[in-house]
Amino acid sequence: MRTMHPSLSAYPNLPAPLEPRERMPVNEPCWCGSGKKWKKCHRDRHKQQPVFVGKMLADYQAEMWKGDCLHPQASSANCSHTVIRAHTVQRRGGLAAIAEHGHVMSPKRGLNDIIKNDGEIIPRLQGLNDASTFMGFCRSHDDQLFAPIEKAPLVLCKESACLLSFRAICYERHMKTAALRAIEIQRDGDKGDSFEVQCEKQNYLHYTREGLRRGLADFEGWKKSYD
Repeated sequence: MRTMHPSLSAYPNLPAPLEPRERMPVNEPCWCGSGKKWKKCHRDRHKQQPVFVGKMLADYQAEMWKGDCLHPQASSANCSHTVIRAHTVQRRGGLAAIAEHGHVMSPKRGLNDIIKNDGEIIPRLQGLNDASTFMGFCRSHDDQLFAPIEKAPLVLCKESACLLSFRAICYERHMKTAALRAIEIQRDGDKGDSFEVQCEKQNYLHYTREGLRRGLADFEGWKKSYD
């Protein structure tokens, strides 16, 4: 039976708003919430060299390719040393069914060319080995845990449904964790801007970060229910 998530009917519980200050004591924590002293953060931010958007995108993508094994029994003692690109969709099942000559169209791949394409996301071809992947499991645990849905014809049963949903939750947990780390990269996106624009951008990041933190708390609880 489907149930509505409590957040859909709950009264909005917004985090405390930022209190932007154009001038403040140099050694106080900066108003933006970075944790840095103001003199090392937003002091004279409007005079600082703007960060090239391409560099920010590259740094953001780099965060997405960092990860760790999310297996319930993951540890330094029983994980293989390398975290691999785990598929979110079965390579031999769903991906193979829509592939042409070993490739599928990937909207996410088009993000790499968003600047060249004037902000438009144009899907690109991507090989099956790299399509729909995330850095979520070490090789040994990925092979062991998902063998029933990867190395045999998919049969819809309680076991396969559990494995598919568990992998989806791990993917979302990974993406939200990476996005939370990437907030710190985006903080520099207001260099060279007026104080008013700085406030707008930092407010957006402030509420986005809180949303990611709350979302992660939900996913951690759901993930533990599978352990």
